[in-house]
Amino acid sequence: MSSSPSTRTDEWLTRHDLPVLLGLMLLGFALLAPSLFSASPGVVGHPYSDVAREFFGGRAFGFGSLARGVFPFWNPYLFGGTPYFANPQSALLYPLNFLFLALPVWAAINVTVALHLGLAASGTYLFGRSVGMGRLPAALAGVVFGWSAHLVLAVYAGHLSNVCTIPWIPLSLAALERTLTGGRRGLAAVALAWAVALMVLAGHLQYVAFAMVGMAVYGGVRLAQTAESKEAALRAAGRLAAAGALGAALVAVQVVPTFEFFTHSVRQAVEAREWVRWFHLPPENLATLVVPDLFGNHLGSTYWGRFFWRLYT
Repeated sequence: MSSSPSTRTDEWLTRHDLPVLLGLMLLGFALLAPSLFSASPGVVGHPYSDVAREFFGGRAFGFGSLARGVFPFWNPYLFGGTPYFANPQSALLYPLNFLFLALPVWAAINVTVALHLGLAASGTYLFGRSVGMGRLPAALAGVVFGWSAHLVLAVYAGHLSNVCTIPWIPLSLAALERTLTGGRRGLAAVALAWAVALMVLAGHLQYVAFAMVGMAVYGGVRLAQTAESKEAALRAAGRLAAAGALGAALVAVQVVPTFEFFTHSVRQAVEAREWVRWFHLPPENLATLVVPDLFGNHLGSTYWGRFFWRLYT
């Protein structure tokens, strides 16, 4: 659809996309309306979820310390004391966690979850638009991802860092696509750096690792498809390298102490291959990609397969 220059924010996005993005953001809040507007305080998810047993206390300690003017490098209330800031799931530098300085912890958690469900949907919409999808199919893709079982059941399980990290994946892919193929590619590279940095600061580094592998494959394929010459490919690679350097600089203050923290993890005492074998799914579970309940499910305690770990996602 054509637009006059005064109505365009970029050649792929116009002012007509803004109501769709706003609607997708509000869907997240609509899903959690009973919790957000409840007369009694409480957090979303299972009563014995990770939010209730871990994140609530962690956020209360960390951001309560910041509110008193004390930076919480160390948490003296667990065991004999444990690093707090170096633990990536503290997410102390994640910008959207400013909510914990402005709201009660229970309310900040609920708003955070609703906000990130909306971000997941709107980010998927932006990715769809970046690859040429129309508004309706891109919006449908946003609803499917933003309210997907993987995200919604992570809310139920109380995996707050998962819920905050995952939405930045489609946003990063949209920025990657624009860096390679769109106009204003330098600006898109900056957006890519920030999207990846926010993904890291959100706190769940396993999803960051998965996203980096996926983005490397996607970026390589798109670069091969779209580069018009060797010189164009080198320029695109240069933009990606610059985005990577900027992203690394943005998160270094968190990542450096985090990697030192990891060297003291109890998992370091277990040989890596053995650790992975504890939590792998057997080959027959590939069939559940097509028939999810082939071996039963956990809701009715009917599962009869060989391994049950994380089947809710």
